[in-house]
Amino acid sequence: MSAVKELTINAQDGYVLGATLYEPEPYERTHNVSVQINSATGTPRGYYDRFALYLAESGFRVLTYDYRGTFGSKAGNVRTDPSSMRDWGEKDFAAVLAWFYESNPENKIVSIGHSIGGTLMGLAPNNTLITSAINVATPTAYWRYWSGLTKYERLIQWYLLVPLIVNTVGYVPSQFAGGALPRGVALEWARWGRHAEFVVDEHGRPLHEGFKRFNRPLLFYSFTDDEFAPPAAVDAMRDLYSNAIIEHKVFKPADWGMRSIGHFTFFRKWTPQSVWRQTVKWIASTTES
Repeated sequence: MSAVKELTINAQDGYVLGATLYEPEPYERTHNVSVQINSATGTPRGYYDRFALYLAESGFRVLTYDYRGTFGSKAGNVRTDPSSMRDWGEKDFAAVLAWFYESNPENKIVSIGHSIGGTLMGLAPNNTLITSAINVATPTAYWRYWSGLTKYERLIQWYLLVPLIVNTVGYVPSQFAGGALPRGVALEWARWGRHAEFVVDEHGRPLHEGFKRFNRPLLFYSFTDDEFAPPAAVDAMRDLYSNAIIEHKVFKPADWGMRSIGHFTFFRKWTPQSVWRQTVKWIASTTES
């Protein structure tokens, strides 16, 4: 059995993040590798518990955490929380990465990002500490990458719905995003979804240097029935990591003997164990030296 420990990590600006550490037993620790799991928007760290335990039982040290302003990393009233989505990458992702490095500098670090979690790696100023990474269902959110009616649903979401909700109640309630989102997070997410360059500052200038800086192995997993990450949007995100050594695996539900996979199934306990085993093998192959 792996040891599970609840802890807190302080970001550079003092914000306190709730986190969970999964430590393999000494006899199970077959790799000098730490794995940082970065959540999707509106998804609590506990959602990744089964997958994190599997990785720990495979010999890795694993940490999950909540972004500022959400779940176990809330600091007061969500209506007055000043957090932004850039903060999630530049401060929170970076703080967890620094904590991993400082606590076990001999370990190699692997980032696993789910949806926005794969985007945030490109914003972390210290992402060169990462040896390899896996992005699961990670798209850009620019609305034109969708097709059919969904394209116009995204347009309405970013131009009308999110701003209207935020300006009415002061934040995005959980029924609209899985978990409540602070005002700044939601409005920045919407602004990115309106912009062809996706990750941009408040003046529309691209924030892509960190994406270009990452030049390590990067595995993308995407799914043919994922309505939140259509192929064009995943391809656009993949292109942002222009200097990474990219491998891209696309799964359809029949590959897993399922009717659907969608945006969230990869981390659930009923995902075929063969898929998780291949993930462990890929991590090991990119961190051995």
